[in-house]
Formats: sequence, structure tokens, C-alpha cells
Amino acid sequence: MTLVRIRGISSGTTSSVLHSEYSKSHFSGYTSAKKRIDFLLSRVDSILPQNRKNTTALSIGPRYESELYGLLGLGFKRKNIEAVDTFSYSPMIQVGNVHNLKFQSGAFDLIVCGWTIAYSEKPLDAIKEIVRVTKPSGKIVLTWDLLKPIQYSSLDALALYNKAEINDPNSILSTYSLDNLLSGLPAKIYRLEIGKLKFNSNSEFVTLILEKD
Repeated sequence: MTLVRIRGISSGTTSSVLHSEYSKSHFSGYTSAKKRIDFLLSRVDSILPQNRKNTTALSIGPRYESELYGLLGLGFKRKNIEAVDTFSYSPMIQVGNVHNLKFQSGAFDLIVCGWTIAYSEKPLDAIKEIVRVTKPSGKIVLTWDLLKPIQYSSLDALALYNKAEINDPNSILSTYSLDNLLSGLPAKIYRLEIGKLKFNSNSEFVTLILEKD
């Protein structure tokens, strides 16, 4: 195996993107979260037909190529995989912004946005844009961490929070319930899960899988 030193990182617009410098700082340490990637790939594997040679996919905020090679392992063709991040060191990942994706409407059968949507200052706009580039009946996988252990009696506990300071749970900028996130969208909930992974912390997280109308 040949290891390649990352020498240059291309940067795009970070308009409406929170914690961009925090994300960029993680490149040098190669903090690729294998358990998170494995989890995302397992969900993709469970919601799509087994024949994926013609299935188009977009990864939003993958940071590294790991998630993309995982999609190849699931049977996707390289020509059908696109990826966008605010920074990129790789020809496999375009520099872009989730709030203004440079793709045609209805371009993708699958969009994966794992642990990225909470980095949006305007998540309603981001999700609207994600839905726009999804094909009818296409699937969207979104995940985000919860701030505190869930109270299963209330769906309000599944709210998406974005924070001014990434390591300060009290620096909340805004809160979005599931109703807020889905209001007016041509999409419905296909699956909703709550999980926990041992990754830096044992915080619980939400997996929201949408299907476009």
C-alpha cells in the first residue's frame, strides 16, 4: 500500500457554513471516523436494490475519500458517484457548498449527508437544496448528533441543533424540529432511527432517511 501525503487543500465558499476552520484543521490528522462511515454504508445497503451499477449517488461533506470507496464496494460505479465539500484534496471530491449545489434538479438516486447538516447555518435551505437534486423516489440519508440523551416520549428530542461553538453544547444558534425540517418539502420520512456509536463520545444521534415524492 502506498501512503500519500496531503500537500494542498482547495477551498470553496463557506457561506452559511459553520465551523469550517474546525473541519479544515482535521485534514492533517486524518480523523476519518470509520464507525460512522460503516454505519452510513450499512444504511445505504439496506435501502437500495442490490443492482447499483446505474444508481447515481452524491456524498455531501465526506471530508475524505473513504465513504466514496465504500460506495464502490457496495456496487456503485465510479462514474455515478459525486462528492462535494467545502475543502478538497482529492479529484474525487468537488469543492462546493450544500446551500448551492451545482447539479441539475433530480440528478441523484441517493444522497448521503452524514454528520454534516448541523454544520449549516441555514439547514432548512440546505435540505431544500438536497431534495432539489434528488430524483423522484430517490433516498436521502441525513444524520446529526443529539445534545442530550433522548426522551423517547417526545419527538422534540430529535431536534437538529446548530451551535456557535462546536465544543460548547450551550452555544445554540437555533433549533429545528422534524416538522420544521420537512415543512413544505416534496419528501416524506422513509425511515427514522436513533443510534449510538463509540466515537469520541457516546452521544446518541438521529438517522433520518427521506424519500422524495
